[in-house]
Amino acid sequence: MQISKDEAQKAIDDWCQCNIIDLSKNFFGAPSSPVKKPPIITPYTGDLLKVKSLYLNGSDLIGGIEKAGARIDRNTQFRLSFGLRNLNDFELKVMPIFQILNGGERVCDFGFVNPESGYAGDPSGYKEGVGITASGAFQVPKTYLELVTSIWGNSRISKIEDVFTAKVQSMYALSPQLSKLLGYNISAGANANLFDVLVKYLANVTPEFELAFIGFHFGIDLNKADAGNTFSYVTVVEIRLKHTRVKGGTIKDVFAGLHQEILFDSTTDVNVISEDDDDETLQVLYQYMNPCPPFCGEGEG
Repeated sequence: MQISKDEAQKAIDDWCQCNIIDLSKNFFGAPSSPVKKPPIITPYTGDLLKVKSLYLNGSDLIGGIEKAGARIDRNTQFRLSFGLRNLNDFELKVMPIFQILNGGERVCDFGFVNPESGYAGDPSGYKEGVGITASGAFQVPKTYLELVTSIWGNSRISKIEDVFTAKVQSMYALSPQLSKLLGYNISAGANANLFDVLVKYLANVTPEFELAFIGFHFGIDLNKADAGNTFSYVTVVEIRLKHTRVKGGTIKDVFAGLHQEILFDSTTDVNVISEDDDDETLQVLYQYMNPCPPFCGEGEG
């Protein structure tokens, strides 16, 4: 959903100021969504589930960008920031925020709050697993997404405090400091693949495909767990596209012709997902974005 600049800044400030030992409770909520009825009856006495995925609707994104008069081109900057909402104890409080910047100034803010993608066959954004109660942006395969989200879903509650902290070297300190992950910066220079896809489909200039949604998937990469100087928490960003007209080849063939920069091999292939109504969407997954800290933009970190 689109949120105001003040709402976004308040949520980001609350994330920054949250004591690390209190962080874990913000990733749990009653298993509901804005599209499911009836509403939760209070006082709530059921289980709280750990969030696994949150989504932003493509048409809502593009509509908000157009309403704000934001410019989407190769000078645009994108940022993913972690935020917290001030909600009831049984409600999910974590809210990743997708920010669009023109000339270094934020012009649009959107909060990931919906645990349902709206597409048949996609899993729920809540994970029923153990402990459920109370640099680059490279493509990754679907198996990587399944692995890191599974580890996230089955991790102990106390593990959340560990995976969001690391001793990192920033430009503001003489030596590495224990820091909390604040988010990610996405730029043309450092994150070319993801940046190009965002520009193309948020500008809505490609007639063959349109943006269905952006998915924000929570994960843990055990390969980073013992490093100490890097965050073992990882975000996998999903770009889901639906075709508006595909002629002269398969949906993947047409997409490949539009995106020479995207890798098409056995490990990072674009996934074609068939829906119940025989419609098809394309899934492109990205990870290894520049974390903040240490790669923070002006005014951050």
